[in-house]
Amino acid sequence: DAHTHVFGDALGQALKFGVTTELDMFSPVTQVQTARRTRDGLERRAGADLFSAGTLITATGGHGTEYGLPIPTLNAAEQADAFVASRLAEGSDFIKVIFDDGHAFGIEWPTLDQATLEAVVAAAHARDAKVVVHVSTLEQAKGAVRAGADGLAHLFADRPVDQEFLDLALASGLFVVPTLSVLESVAGSGGGWFEDERVLTRLDSVQRQNLRSAFPVQFERVDSVAAANLKALHAAGVPILAGTDAPNPGTAHGVSLHRELFLLVAAGMDVQEALRSATSLPSRHFSLGARGRIVAGARADLLLVDGDVRVDIANSLNIRAVWKNGFAADIEQRPSTQEPKLEQITAGLISDFDADLGAQIGLGWQVTTDGIRGGSSQAEQTWVSGGSADSPGSLSVVGEVAPGFAWPWAGTVYFPGHRPMQPVGFRADHRLSFAVRGDGSTYHVLFLSDTGAPPVRYPFVAGDDWRTVSIGLAEVAGLDPNAIAGIGFAAGPETGPFSFQLDDVAIQ
Repeated sequence: DAHTHVFGDALGQALKFGVTTELDMFSPVTQVQTARRTRDGLERRAGADLFSAGTLITATGGHGTEYGLPIPTLNAAEQADAFVASRLAEGSDFIKVIFDDGHAFGIEWPTLDQATLEAVVAAAHARDAKVVVHVSTLEQAKGAVRAGADGLAHLFADRPVDQEFLDLALASGLFVVPTLSVLESVAGSGGGWFEDERVLTRLDSVQRQNLRSAFPVQFERVDSVAAANLKALHAAGVPILAGTDAPNPGTAHGVSLHRELFLLVAAGMDVQEALRSATSLPSRHFSLGARGRIVAGARADLLLVDGDVRVDIANSLNIRAVWKNGFAADIEQRPSTQEPKLEQITAGLISDFDADLGAQIGLGWQVTTDGIRGGSSQAEQTWVSGGSADSPGSLSVVGEVAPGFAWPWAGTVYFPGHRPMQPVGFRADHRLSFAVRGDGSTYHVLFLSDTGAPPVRYPFVAGDDWRTVSIGLAEVAGLDPNAIAGIGFAAGPETGPFSFQLDDVAIQ
């Protein structure tokens, strides 16, 4: 998989689906250093091997800084040489650069200028390191090619590719990792492809939650524009490498690479070419050595499937066996031991706010904002007199959603467990009921998991008068009710001040 982000048990998840090597585009330095010490050995392994960009290169406040992980940033061309040297000294196998101001997806991010991008590429190439650039638009892609980038980490989808870009790409030897899987999720067009029994039997709770989650803001047609652009690039002879951007919403390690192969074929690549995009081509373009081919002397990383993928690429999911370093991998999922039974919630009144902000079920209520991920939105919750149906009181939430974070939010969150973010089991036939009034804006119920996946969102309107909202958990697309760690009520991603009140929150 030529575009992932690795943390937790990602490498173990990948191997269960036959993905034996992952190219990570941003992860903690300590993880990268550990991977470099272990991946060259031939001992039995429980997960895929990792090659990584380590810390990506971005401007102060740019994409990559919004996740709450403090990272060094770059702001001037004259700093590039020392900055790149530091990344490689930390253990980065290649350099990942953000050259994207966010406007293609309605976001405002600072980003590097052209001169600084060119200086980064020159510094990396002087040290024999590859450079992959994150872009979202055709013009950004042209800037990356003109700077001498080796590859694009995503395929642009703002408009159709033109001949100028094709000429630039072919002349430079550029490769492209289109990440159609994540663009499909951005467009909201993936459907329930992962409900296939061949998939479900190998998914753990983290993968299931990721696949069922969605981006809070969706952009129609980006997937179809990207597919058309891919077809043009491939027809022109631009090398295509398969990558998923897992674990972004709608994707998961391992399984999404099978989806990526399907999407590549659907966009016009023949099966043999699609298979090369996930085997020999990444190995060649990232200089990974004897990987990605079945030849004498190569690493024995193998996937065995039932059926001929040349007849139907979906046969790649008929997984019979996986070998890593010549050893048979354990590819079975064991829910009984890996996923302990959770405490089950009892239906009833959670909070009526008649006297205070307490909860009769679970831990209770707490302010939540994007500040935990580096954003600057603000919120305050207080008890106020007067509630629905002339009840004594209610929960008031006021604040302001601030720009500068990819998907900003602010509001309040209810924890159903005995500690913050403790997952609790709900039933699919449960309904969440609450009374609400406010400033007339659209808000979202946020169903949170403890997996790190983005929340599943459900919209509601808080108008001038009290109204009761009742949401059947089975009605919420992408929600796994078996493990809910928090239920938020929040403003965003639209920015600006907000105000709403809640009363009579209950599980029915």
